[in-house]
Amino acid sequence: VPTTFANTAPVPSSSVLTTRATFTAVAVSLAMLGLGAGAWLRVRFLKEVPATPLLAGGLTALAASILVFCGFLFLPLPAAALIAAALPPSICLGTLIADRYARSGRDGAPRTYALDLSGACAACLVAPFLLEKPGALGVLFALSAAAASGGAFAARRIFPAPVRAAVLALVLPCGAWYSAFLPDPWT
Repeated sequence: VPTTFANTAPVPSSSVLTTRATFTAVAVSLAMLGLGAGAWLRVRFLKEVPATPLLAGGLTALAASILVFCGFLFLPLPAAALIAAALPPSICLGTLIADRYARSGRDGAPRTYALDLSGACAACLVAPFLLEKPGALGVLFALSAAAASGGAFAARRIFPAPVRAAVLALVLPCGAWYSAFLPDPWT
């Protein structure tokens, strides 16, 4: 029985495991490339940016880049375009993680690293259940909404309430529109 992945031709069932392993390897490689590029970006160009604007801007950029990536998934694009669309969220995360390490200093680095690994462990444990019920797009929307909410919360001291409300008003309706394409998890 052939299986169809997003934006690909049907794949024979015997090669589904190989195909998924390839997709996993590409996803992990892209994530590491993005995290490294984000860390370089933070060290090279953003080290003078104060913590609050960097956090607010980084989380808002993360939310927007996730939604853009979701939009690319609906288009019949070549794999290179999807790979390019998948990099910005990882770059945003790399910038934010590198900033946290830099600001925690030598004494706070072990605690930051423990939190980083704990978050990765929790994501590995929860991801199979999340991908089963709401699906990949549902998880991406939830991550985008969480990042936008975090960005609005972080910006509470530097941006007035109307600006924060505008950011949420942009992200949440886009997510609601995307959620219309999600399968019903209760069927």
